[in-house]
Amino acid sequence: MTGILDRDRLQWLSALALFAVMAGLEMLINLVPYLIYDVTFWFREDNFWSYSSGFSRRALIGELLYWFQAFLGIGPWILSIFIYLAFIPLLAAMCRELFKTASPLIIILLMFTPFALSYGADAEIFLLLPLLAMTGTESDRQKLTVLALIAAVSLIREIALILYIPVLLRFISRESGALRYLSIAYIGVMLFSLVYDFGAPNFSLETGFWPQHGVSGLEDTVLYGFATTSLGELIAIHYESTMHYPVLALIQWGLLAGAMFFYLAHRNVPPLVFGWFIAMFAVSSVLTIDHGRYAYMFFMFAVLLSSDVRKSWFDFDLPALPPIRWATDLTQSLMTAMMRVAGIALPVVLALLIISPSGFHTGDMDWTPRVLEIAALGFKLIGLVLA
Repeated sequence: MTGILDRDRLQWLSALALFAVMAGLEMLINLVPYLIYDVTFWFREDNFWSYSSGFSRRALIGELLYWFQAFLGIGPWILSIFIYLAFIPLLAAMCRELFKTASPLIIILLMFTPFALSYGADAEIFLLLPLLAMTGTESDRQKLTVLALIAAVSLIREIALILYIPVLLRFISRESGALRYLSIAYIGVMLFSLVYDFGAPNFSLETGFWPQHGVSGLEDTVLYGFATTSLGELIAIHYESTMHYPVLALIQWGLLAGAMFFYLAHRNVPPLVFGWFIAMFAVSSVLTIDHGRYAYMFFMFAVLLSSDVRKSWFDFDLPALPPIRWATDLTQSLMTAMMRVAGIALPVVLALLIISPSGFHTGDMDWTPRVLEIAALGFKLIGLVLA
């Protein structure tokens, strides 16, 4: 009995330590700079994209920032607070799930990987909010709430369509009435917005409003340059950046992917969900080179969707066509094989991830593991305090 209690206590303490490390690091990276530096904002410039400036996608955050500043005068720094307030309950839910499903060894190893030692959350954290609304009840009102949240976060990052397509397909195939038609309408609107050319933004707020409030030069930043970049050009840019450090990028991507895939296999998610997650992460990795920056979000997403109360939300149906049956059988075989070795493979992959190369994105990677970067940052802070 004592041994069981000791293990339970170790599991609880390791989950609590993981929460403390990630919550503390997030505060240090995204909130403390406002106190020690003379900065107006401390997040990515593309969060200023707004409908008022003629942007058609991911413009909700920028529009809200504009209205907060114009009518409340609280400034764009409020976004960092909102990011933190969204991050904490999601982190708590993830740590609770790991406490129930992962061994103390896995949780302790996670604490030293780029999943936990992230580069700081940004607006992409809001993409995970629909997961908090998914519980075991699945009432009609709750399903409509989840759909509404998915639609809302799609106005922050378009990748929400890819993240939640299993939920939407489940609504379409298994529900009737308003929920089915609203899901179809949402997918149609999103696809239209992704392919239709709405014209170039006018940058009216960037050249008029924001410079009056201490934020200037936004339209000249690299991220604003992507506003008029086609999908093909974007992929070409990402490919060129990745080719600067192809070995490092492959090591980082492979280990990040392996850790998540083995965890999902260990949790025995439905085969279609497992196959979709592999495809989703592969597509997302083509559309972005920020593997290091997004690592925390994808892992939180994997842990939360694989929970017992959320698995059913992502368990969708596809037509029983021969190619789909073949792909499903292949996925099931892959997942079964990974499940058999997950108990050994997952801690090994996490250990390799701890000592692997790191980088905000593949264009600035080096051989320094993220844990050593954080250690250097810690020593620097200690020096500042003692000075």
